[in-house]
Amino acid sequence: MAAIFELSGSNNAYVSNSSNKKSKAQNRHEQKKLKRERDQIEEDQQTLERLGSAIPQSNIGFKLLKQMGYTPGSALGKQGSGGADPVGLDIRRGRVGIGKENPKVEKLRIEKENAEMKRRKEEYKEGPS
Repeated sequence: MAAIFELSGSNNAYVSNSSNKKSKAQNRHEQKKLKRERDQIEEDQQTLERLGSAIPQSNIGFKLLKQMGYTPGSALGKQGSGGADPVGLDIRRGRVGIGKENPKVEKLRIEKENAEMKRRKEEYKEGPS
């Protein structure tokens, strides 16, 4: 929405572009979004780096495990038949539940399934060769 103002005493017109304010706000929003994404990537990298090292012996969780008979490097459980490796970690940034896939990945999967169904229908219509 451009507004035109006529200056008194002259035929010059001044055009005010209100969309300029919108573009500045949109630019700030995009910059904030990019900063948030960079911060999340950096945080994810730090988390993955920390996962590579063992829990220090000063950690309260380690102390509790040690009181219950845990020895570093051994398997868990009464007979030591449990898992010795830590549970894997998958960092999820989406706001969907655990059983739900990333919307982009899910859309691609559905498209593949639909294409496969369409191909099978066409093969079925053609009959045996």
